[in-house]
Amino acid sequence: MQRVIAVVVVWFCLTATVLHAQALQFDAAAVQTACSQDAAVCRAATNTALQQILAENVDDALRNTQIGALAAAIAQGLRTAQNADPAAIGQILKDVASASTDPRQTQAITQLAERIIAGQGLPVDLLQPVASSPA
Repeated sequence: MQRVIAVVVVWFCLTATVLHAQALQFDAAAVQTACSQDAAVCRAATNTALQQILAENVDDALRNTQIGALAAAIAQGLRTAQNADPAAIGQILKDVASASTDPRQTQAITQLAERIIAGQGLPVDLLQPVASSPA
């Protein structure tokens, strides 16, 4: 289970890195900052980001990639949060998961949310950037 979550978090980070070549449909930095402050602020920023993602006329693969980047931004914000409410942040992640059309992605984000709700936090060492090459 921990290995699955670790792989998911690394995938989110790599996805977010790859997306720099594509335009994100939301402001990832704003979501990360909001989620480092307060659950209510995080919720508002996440809702705005989800509306922007879902409003775009793109295929499911790109939409799900954007959703993965959103989950990564939330996780990065939680990483630096001073007074995080794990239950609230976990529920926000579950709501993000429900927007995905990929069942594996939905499950992975939900598992991460449940880990946070259970007080297990994030596998912080896996949130560090990882170099990758398409070659």
